[in-house]
Order: sequence, then C-alpha cells, then structure tokens
Amino acid sequence: MLTSYIILTGLLMVGSEPADYDPLAELSALGSALAELDQEAGGSIRAKKAVDLDRATRLKDANNFQAKVVKVKKGTFPLVALVLKVTKSAKEGAGKELKKNSQITIIPKYQKASDGTVDLTQAETLRNTGAYFFLPGDKIVLRVAKTKGALLEAEYLERK
Repeated sequence: MLTSYIILTGLLMVGSEPADYDPLAELSALGSALAELDQEAGGSIRAKKAVDLDRATRLKDANNFQAKVVKVKKGTFPLVALVLKVTKSAKEGAGKELKKNSQITIIPKYQKASDGTVDLTQAETLRNTGAYFFLPGDKIVLRVAKTKGALLEAEYLERK
C-alpha cells in the first residue's frame, strides 16, 4: 500500500507540471542567479599565490651562482650571516671565481634609511630579508659584487 502511495504521489507531481516545463532551463536560471551574487559556488578552496614574473628572470641571471646553506648565524632581525657551500659557479661576473664545493660566508645587502636603520620600504631589501629565515640544507641562488675578503655581501639571494 505504501509503495502504491509513493508511486501515485510521484505521478501526481509529474502530472502537475505544465506541458512546457524545462528542468534544465530552471537549473540554468539558478546558476545565473548565483553568478550574479558574485560568490564562488562549488569552487575549490586553495591558497593562491600571486605570480612573480621577474623571479624567473632573476633566477636565470648568468651572474648568479648556486649554493647550499650550511649554517645560519642570526642577529637581530634582519641581520644574518650564512655559511654556504657553492654547488654551481656563475657563468659570468664575480661569482665565476667561486669554485664548486668551496665554503663561503655571506651577509645580505640591505639599503640603509637616513637614520641608519635598515630601510624595509625598498624591494631589494625586502627580498634579501628572506635570508633571515633560511635553514641549513636550503638551496639558494645568489649574486655577489666581489669575491675578495672573508665576508662577502650578497646583492641578491633567494631560495631556489
């Protein structure tokens, strides 16, 4: 008896629709209404990172060489010194003189503000402050202006 009631009510529901009823048109209208609300419906929730188009150019610069972080010596933020092992010499510039497997000590180059503190408004300074967060074992790409002296200054450095 229950089965016949379900079938009968189903027939009544189907029978009560107008002859020109189009369920796909109703779904389309519902989708359009959601789109007008400007909300993401059914989308994937993922963290999206803005693409840095200059990064690829920076990483492929012939003046860069590659190294692996051996030790990190931190001071007050953002001051840091890195002990590195060179893994690949540069094709051009000062980094070409650094031989593979040589160990060097690097400090990042920062722009100074008029009061003598680090100027964190400069893009180059902000990029180089990332060195403070490097860990032993990190592979990095960097560029130096000169290779003489016990402590070298990196004009640019970034994780690979």
